[in-house]
Amino acid sequence: LGATSLPAGGLASSLASPVVNGTDRAVKNKADRALTGADRTVKLSSLNVGAVAISSCGTHLCTAATDGTVHVHDAANGAHLYAIENAGECIKHCAVSPDGRTLALVATDSHMFQYDLVTRREISRDPNPVRTPLFDVAFRNNETVSAVGMAGSLYVRSTATGELLASIKTGPAFSLAWRDEGVCAVGAINGSIKLVKYPTGEVLHTFLGHQHGQVYSVRFFDDRRTLVSGGADGSIRVWDTHWDTMEPPHGGEVFKLVGHKGPVFRVCCVPGATVAAGTLVSVGADCTIAVWDISSRSLTRRWEANGCQLTNVSISPDGRTFAVGGGHTAAVWDLVTLQERYK
Repeated sequence: LGATSLPAGGLASSLASPVVNGTDRAVKNKADRALTGADRTVKLSSLNVGAVAISSCGTHLCTAATDGTVHVHDAANGAHLYAIENAGECIKHCAVSPDGRTLALVATDSHMFQYDLVTRREISRDPNPVRTPLFDVAFRNNETVSAVGMAGSLYVRSTATGELLASIKTGPAFSLAWRDEGVCAVGAINGSIKLVKYPTGEVLHTFLGHQHGQVYSVRFFDDRRTLVSGGADGSIRVWDTHWDTMEPPHGGEVFKLVGHKGPVFRVCCVPGATVAAGTLVSVGADCTIAVWDISSRSLTRRWEANGCQLTNVSISPDGRTFAVGGGHTAAVWDLVTLQERYK
Protein backbone atom coordinates (compact mmCIF):
# COMPACT_ATOMS: atom_id res chain seq x y z
CA LEU A 1 0.00 0.00 0.00
CA GLY A 2 1.36 3.41 -0.90
CA ALA A 3 2.05 5.93 1.83
CA THR A 4 -0.29 8.87 2.25
CA SER A 5 0.14 12.10 4.15
CA LEU A 6 -1.58 13.02 7.38
CA PRO A 7 -3.93 15.99 7.28
CA ALA A 8 -2.45 19.39 8.07
CA GLY A 9 -3.58 19.14 11.67
CA GLY A 10 -1.67 15.88 12.19
CA LEU A 11 -3.05 13.20 14.46
CA ALA A 12 -5.24 15.62 16.35
CA SER A 13 -7.18 16.54 13.21
CA SER A 14 -8.07 12.88 12.72
CA LEU A 15 -10.03 12.76 15.97
CA ALA A 16 -13.16 13.97 14.22
CA SER A 17 -12.96 11.26 11.55
CA PRO A 18 -16.21 9.35 11.09
CA VAL A 19 -16.68 5.77 12.20
CA VAL A 20 -15.93 3.30 9.42
CA ASN A 21 -18.62 0.67 9.11
CA GLY A 22 -16.82 -2.18 7.38
CA THR A 23 -19.93 -4.35 7.20
CA ASP A 24 -21.73 -1.83 5.01
CA ARG A 25 -18.78 -1.21 2.73
CA ALA A 26 -17.12 -4.46 2.00
CA VAL A 27 -18.55 -7.60 3.54
CA LYS A 28 -20.83 -8.30 0.60
CA ASN A 29 -18.36 -7.68 -2.18
CA LYS A 30 -16.93 -10.34 -4.47
CA ALA A 31 -13.78 -10.70 -2.39
CA ASP A 32 -15.78 -11.95 0.60
CA ARG A 33 -15.19 -15.70 0.60
CA ALA A 34 -15.54 -18.53 3.09
CA LEU A 35 -12.48 -19.94 4.81
CA THR A 36 -13.13 -23.59 4.08
CA GLY A 37 -11.59 -26.10 6.44
CA ALA A 38 -9.75 -28.88 4.63
CA ASP A 39 -8.42 -26.83 1.73
CA ARG A 40 -6.85 -23.96 3.61
CA THR A 41 -5.92 -25.14 7.09
CA VAL A 42 -3.28 -27.13 8.85
CA LYS A 43 -4.53 -29.75 11.32
CA LEU A 44 -2.52 -29.25 14.49
CA SER A 45 -4.38 -30.75 17.42
CA SER A 46 -7.33 -32.87 18.40
CA LEU A 47 -8.43 -30.02 20.70
CA ASN A 48 -8.88 -26.29 20.21
CA VAL A 49 -5.93 -24.18 19.07
CA GLY A 50 -5.81 -21.43 21.69
CA ALA A 51 -2.75 -19.49 20.49
CA VAL A 52 -0.52 -18.94 17.45
CA ALA A 53 2.76 -17.03 17.10
CA ILE A 54 5.18 -16.54 14.22
CA SER A 55 8.69 -15.95 15.57
CA SER A 56 10.23 -12.50 15.17
CA CYS A 57 12.92 -13.97 12.91
CA GLY A 58 10.23 -15.59 10.75
CA THR A 59 11.54 -19.16 11.06
CA HIS A 60 9.04 -20.80 13.42
CA LEU A 61 5.27 -21.04 13.63
CA CYS A 62 4.17 -22.03 17.14
CA THR A 63 0.65 -23.19 17.91
CA ALA A 64 -0.69 -24.01 21.36
CA ALA A 65 -3.73 -26.21 22.03
CA THR A 66 -6.09 -26.38 24.98
CA ASP A 67 -4.75 -29.87 25.77
CA GLY A 68 -1.41 -28.30 26.78
CA THR A 69 0.49 -29.32 23.65
CA VAL A 70 2.57 -26.82 21.66
CA HIS A 71 3.44 -27.67 18.04
CA VAL A 72 6.43 -26.01 16.40
CA HIS A 73 6.42 -25.79 12.59
CA ASP A 74 8.74 -24.46 9.91
CA ALA A 75 7.10 -21.13 9.09
CA ALA A 76 8.30 -21.28 5.48
CA ASN A 77 6.50 -24.48 4.46
CA GLY A 78 4.47 -25.65 7.45
CA ALA A 79 6.55 -28.77 8.08
CA HIS A 80 6.07 -30.09 11.63
CA LEU A 81 9.36 -29.90 13.56
CA TYR A 82 8.46 -31.11 17.05
CA ALA A 83 5.86 -30.98 19.82
CA ILE A 84 6.14 -29.75 23.41
CA GLU A 85 3.94 -31.75 25.80
CA ASN A 86 2.23 -30.60 29.01
CA ALA A 87 3.01 -26.92 28.59
CA GLY A 88 -0.10 -25.79 30.48
CA GLU A 89 -3.83 -26.24 30.97
CA CYS A 90 -6.04 -24.26 28.58
CA ILE A 91 -3.28 -22.16 26.98
CA LYS A 92 -4.55 -18.65 26.18
CA HIS A 93 -1.69 -16.89 24.39
CA CYS A 94 1.94 -17.39 23.37
CA ALA A 95 4.76 -15.11 22.23
CA VAL A 96 8.31 -15.43 20.91
CA SER A 97 11.17 -13.22 22.11
CA PRO A 98 12.62 -10.54 19.77
CA ASP A 99 15.71 -12.68 19.11
CA GLY A 100 13.51 -15.66 18.18
CA ARG A 101 15.00 -17.90 20.87
CA THR A 102 12.44 -18.07 23.69
CA LEU A 103 8.81 -19.16 23.57
CA ALA A 104 6.57 -17.98 26.41
CA LEU A 105 2.94 -18.89 26.99
CA VAL A 106 0.30 -18.34 29.64
CA ALA A 107 -2.64 -20.50 30.66
CA THR A 108 -5.74 -20.36 32.80
CA ASP A 109 -4.02 -22.69 35.29
CA SER A 110 -2.07 -19.54 36.37
CA HIS A 111 1.31 -20.68 34.98
CA MET A 112 3.76 -18.97 32.66
CA PHE A 113 5.78 -21.51 30.69
CA GLN A 114 9.09 -20.66 28.97
CA TYR A 115 10.89 -22.83 26.44
CA ASP A 116 14.19 -22.46 24.55
CA LEU A 117 13.45 -22.99 20.84
CA VAL A 118 17.17 -23.46 20.05
CA THR A 119 18.13 -26.07 22.64
CA ARG A 120 14.58 -27.46 22.83
CA ARG A 121 14.63 -27.37 26.61
CA GLU A 122 12.15 -26.08 29.16
CA ILE A 123 13.44 -22.93 30.89
CA SER A 124 10.83 -22.45 33.61
CA ARG A 125 7.26 -23.14 34.62
CA ASP A 126 6.13 -20.57 37.14
CA PRO A 127 2.73 -19.85 38.72
CA ASN A 128 1.65 -16.29 39.38
CA PRO A 129 1.69 -15.47 43.11
CA VAL A 130 -2.08 -15.68 43.68
CA ARG A 131 -2.72 -18.54 41.23
CA THR A 132 -5.45 -16.98 39.13
CA PRO A 133 -5.77 -17.27 35.32
CA LEU A 134 -3.27 -15.49 33.07
CA PHE A 135 -4.64 -14.20 29.77
CA ASP A 136 -1.82 -12.55 27.79
CA VAL A 137 1.96 -12.60 27.52
CA ALA A 138 4.46 -10.24 25.86
CA PHE A 139 8.23 -9.80 25.84
CA ARG A 140 9.61 -6.53 27.20
CA ASN A 141 12.97 -7.39 25.61
CA ASN A 142 15.08 -10.54 25.18
CA GLU A 143 15.83 -10.65 28.92
CA THR A 144 12.36 -10.08 30.41
CA VAL A 145 8.83 -11.31 29.69
CA SER A 146 5.52 -10.19 31.17
CA ALA A 147 1.96 -11.39 31.72
CA VAL A 148 -1.41 -10.11 32.91
CA GLY A 149 -4.59 -11.78 34.11
CA MET A 150 -7.37 -11.85 36.67
CA ALA A 151 -5.06 -11.20 39.64
CA GLY A 152 -4.84 -7.55 38.64
CA SER A 153 -1.06 -7.31 38.35
CA LEU A 154 1.53 -7.00 35.61
CA TYR A 155 4.09 -9.74 36.26
CA VAL A 156 7.60 -9.36 34.83
CA ARG A 157 9.95 -12.35 34.84
CA SER A 158 13.49 -13.19 33.74
CA THR A 159 13.65 -15.16 30.51
CA ALA A 160 16.83 -16.87 31.71
CA THR A 161 15.49 -18.25 34.99
CA GLY A 162 11.79 -17.43 35.30
CA GLU A 163 12.50 -15.38 38.44
CA LEU A 164 9.76 -12.86 39.27
CA LEU A 165 11.35 -9.42 38.92
CA ALA A 166 8.31 -7.18 39.43
CA SER A 167 4.62 -7.31 40.27
CA ILE A 168 2.80 -4.06 39.41
CA LYS A 169 -0.86 -3.44 40.27
CA THR A 170 -2.89 -2.62 37.15
CA GLY A 171 -6.33 -4.13 37.80
CA PRO A 172 -7.66 -7.32 36.14
CA ALA A 173 -6.64 -7.37 32.47
CA PHE A 174 -6.91 -9.39 29.28
CA SER A 175 -4.10 -7.92 27.16
CA LEU A 176 -0.78 -6.08 27.19
CA ALA A 177 1.86 -4.66 24.84
CA TRP A 178 5.15 -2.82 25.40
CA ARG A 179 5.62 0.56 23.75
CA ASP A 180 9.25 0.50 24.85
CA GLU A 181 11.14 -0.95 27.81
CA GLY A 182 9.71 1.69 30.12
CA VAL A 183 6.01 1.90 29.13
CA CYS A 184 3.42 -0.88 28.87
CA ALA A 185 -0.19 -0.71 27.61
CA VAL A 186 -2.64 -2.87 29.58
CA GLY A 187 -6.13 -3.67 28.26
CA ALA A 188 -8.51 -4.04 31.19
CA ILE A 189 -11.66 -6.02 31.78
CA ASN A 190 -13.59 -2.75 32.37
CA GLY A 191 -12.98 -1.46 28.83
CA SER A 192 -10.12 0.91 29.64
CA ILE A 193 -6.51 0.87 28.48
CA LYS A 194 -3.79 2.04 30.86
CA LEU A 195 -0.32 3.26 29.95
CA VAL A 196 1.81 2.04 32.85
CA LYS A 197 5.37 3.16 33.59
CA TYR A 198 7.87 0.42 34.42
CA PRO A 199 9.07 -0.27 37.08
CA THR A 200 7.28 2.37 39.20
CA GLY A 201 3.73 1.39 38.17
CA GLU A 202 2.73 5.03 37.60
CA VAL A 203 -0.33 5.26 35.33
CA LEU A 204 0.62 7.81 32.67
CA HIS A 205 -2.78 7.85 30.97
CA THR A 206 -6.04 5.91 30.84
CA PHE A 207 -7.81 5.56 27.48
CA LEU A 208 -11.60 5.29 27.48
CA GLY A 209 -13.47 4.06 24.45
CA HIS A 210 -14.24 0.34 24.72
CA GLN A 211 -16.95 0.99 27.27
CA HIS A 212 -19.01 -2.16 26.85
CA GLY A 213 -16.67 -4.79 28.26
CA GLN A 214 -13.16 -6.18 28.01
CA VAL A 215 -10.23 -5.01 25.91
CA TYR A 216 -9.05 -8.33 24.48
CA SER A 217 -6.14 -7.09 22.40
CA VAL A 218 -3.61 -4.23 22.35
CA ARG A 219 -0.68 -3.89 19.96
CA PHE A 220 1.76 -1.08 19.13
CA PHE A 221 2.67 -0.05 15.60
CA ASP A 222 6.36 0.00 14.66
CA ASP A 223 6.48 3.75 15.38
CA ARG A 224 6.05 2.89 19.10
CA ARG A 225 3.56 5.73 19.34
CA THR A 226 0.39 4.39 17.74
CA LEU A 227 -1.65 1.73 19.55
CA VAL A 228 -4.42 -0.48 18.12
CA SER A 229 -6.95 -2.23 20.33
CA GLY A 230 -9.87 -4.65 19.96
CA GLY A 231 -12.64 -5.17 22.44
CA ALA A 232 -15.87 -6.81 23.49
CA ASP A 233 -17.84 -3.92 21.96
CA GLY A 234 -16.88 -5.22 18.49
CA SER A 235 -14.76 -2.20 17.56
CA ILE A 236 -11.11 -1.73 16.63
CA ARG A 237 -9.65 1.55 17.85
CA VAL A 238 -6.41 3.33 16.95
CA TRP A 239 -4.81 5.65 19.52
CA ASP A 240 -2.01 8.20 19.70
CA THR A 241 -0.18 7.40 22.95
CA HIS A 242 1.82 10.62 23.27
CA TRP A 243 -0.10 11.94 26.24
CA ASP A 244 0.96 15.56 25.70
CA THR A 245 -1.44 15.63 22.72
CA MET A 246 -4.37 14.02 24.56
CA GLU A 247 -7.67 15.63 25.45
CA PRO A 248 -10.47 14.04 27.50
CA PRO A 249 -12.62 12.02 27.42
CA HIS A 250 -11.12 9.73 24.77
CA GLY A 251 -7.51 10.80 25.03
CA GLY A 252 -5.68 10.23 21.79
CA GLU A 253 -8.25 8.18 19.88
CA VAL A 254 -7.53 8.72 16.17
CA PHE A 255 -10.24 6.58 14.58
CA LYS A 256 -12.19 3.38 14.99
CA LEU A 257 -13.22 0.56 12.66
CA VAL A 258 -16.50 -1.31 12.93
CA GLY A 259 -17.21 -4.56 11.07
CA HIS A 260 -17.11 -7.52 13.43
CA LYS A 261 -20.47 -8.70 14.76
CA GLY A 262 -19.29 -9.44 18.25
CA PRO A 263 -16.09 -9.18 20.33
CA VAL A 264 -12.75 -8.64 18.57
CA PHE A 265 -10.36 -11.13 20.14
CA ARG A 266 -7.13 -10.16 18.39
CA VAL A 267 -5.88 -7.41 16.10
CA CYS A 268 -2.37 -7.03 14.65
CA CYS A 269 -0.71 -4.43 12.44
CA VAL A 270 1.53 -5.39 9.54
CA PRO A 271 5.17 -4.32 10.07
CA GLY A 272 5.78 -0.86 8.66
CA ALA A 273 2.18 0.28 9.10
CA THR A 274 1.54 3.84 10.23
CA VAL A 275 -1.54 5.76 11.26
CA ALA A 276 -1.74 6.99 7.64
CA ALA A 277 -1.15 3.80 5.65
CA GLY A 278 -0.78 0.07 6.07
CA THR A 279 -2.78 -3.02 6.97
CA LEU A 280 -4.49 -4.47 10.06
CA VAL A 281 -5.69 -8.04 10.51
CA SER A 282 -8.32 -8.96 13.11
CA VAL A 283 -10.26 -12.03 14.27
CA GLY A 284 -13.33 -12.30 16.44
CA ALA A 285 -16.15 -14.17 18.06
CA ASP A 286 -18.20 -13.85 14.86
CA CYS A 287 -15.94 -16.53 13.31
CA THR A 288 -14.38 -14.14 10.81
CA ILE A 289 -10.97 -12.85 9.74
CA ALA A 290 -10.88 -9.24 8.57
CA VAL A 291 -8.15 -7.39 6.65
CA TRP A 292 -8.32 -3.60 6.94
CA ASP A 293 -6.75 -0.82 4.84
CA ILE A 294 -5.61 1.97 7.15
CA SER A 295 -5.31 4.68 4.50
CA SER A 296 -8.97 4.37 3.44
CA ARG A 297 -10.07 3.08 6.86
CA SER A 298 -12.12 0.38 5.22
CA LEU A 299 -12.49 -3.39 5.19
CA THR A 300 -10.45 -4.88 2.34
CA ARG A 301 -11.49 -8.49 2.68
CA ARG A 302 -13.31 -10.80 5.05
CA TRP A 303 -13.35 -14.58 5.55
CA GLU A 304 -15.89 -16.66 7.42
CA ALA A 305 -14.48 -19.62 9.32
CA ASN A 306 -17.52 -21.89 9.03
CA GLY A 307 -18.67 -21.53 12.63
CA CYS A 308 -15.15 -21.72 14.10
CA GLN A 309 -14.52 -19.00 16.69
CA LEU A 310 -11.10 -17.45 16.06
CA THR A 311 -9.04 -16.25 19.01
CA ASN A 312 -5.55 -15.44 17.70
CA VAL A 313 -3.67 -13.93 14.78
CA SER A 314 0.06 -13.45 14.23
CA ILE A 315 1.83 -11.69 11.34
CA SER A 316 5.30 -12.58 10.03
CA PRO A 317 8.09 -10.00 10.44
CA ASP A 318 8.31 -9.44 6.66
CA GLY A 319 4.58 -8.67 6.53
CA ARG A 320 3.87 -11.29 3.86
CA THR A 321 2.05 -13.98 5.82
CA PHE A 322 -0.26 -14.30 8.78
CA ALA A 323 -1.52 -17.22 10.84
CA VAL A 324 -4.85 -17.52 12.64
CA GLY A 325 -5.91 -20.04 15.25
CA GLY A 326 -9.25 -21.36 16.47
CA GLY A 327 -11.20 -24.58 16.65
CA HIS A 328 -9.08 -27.61 15.77
CA THR A 329 -6.93 -25.87 13.19
CA ALA A 330 -4.60 -23.03 12.27
CA ALA A 331 -4.56 -21.40 8.84
CA VAL A 332 -1.61 -19.66 7.17
CA TRP A 333 -2.21 -17.07 4.44
CA ASP A 334 -0.17 -14.88 2.13
CA LEU A 335 -1.12 -11.31 3.00
CA VAL A 336 0.04 -9.91 -0.35
CA THR A 337 -1.84 -12.28 -2.67
CA LEU A 338 -4.55 -13.23 -0.13
CA GLN A 339 -4.07 -16.87 -1.09
CA GLU A 340 -3.11 -19.80 1.10
CA ARG A 341 0.63 -20.00 1.67
CA TYR A 342 0.63 -23.72 2.38
CA LYS A 343 -1.79 -26.40 3.53
